[in-house]
Amino acid sequence: MGTRGPRLLTVLLTLVAAAAAPSAVSRDEREVVEVSGAPDGVVWVAQISDLHFSVHHPERAYDFRRYVGPALAMVNPDLVLITGDLTGMY
Repeated sequence: MGTRGPRLLTVLLTLVAAAAAPSAVSRDEREVVEVSGAPDGVVWVAQISDLHFSVHHPERAYDFRRYVGPALAMVNPDLVLITGDLTGMY
């Protein structure tokens, strides 16, 4: 990985943890949506793909926290999968 790899991994893990933390969104906007008629055995899964975090575009991390964190809090999935490219060189 070299010296840059561990540092980048630390930044990415910090961003993901920050997105999962409570944000400045009011509690009314973060209510869990209850779906009627769903069987008890349903597992809700959210997939987030191709985040392309980059040191050249730090606003992507802010947008991730601003939009994805509250959306995940509202959907309240049992599992979140982050797939695809986590970083981008552009």
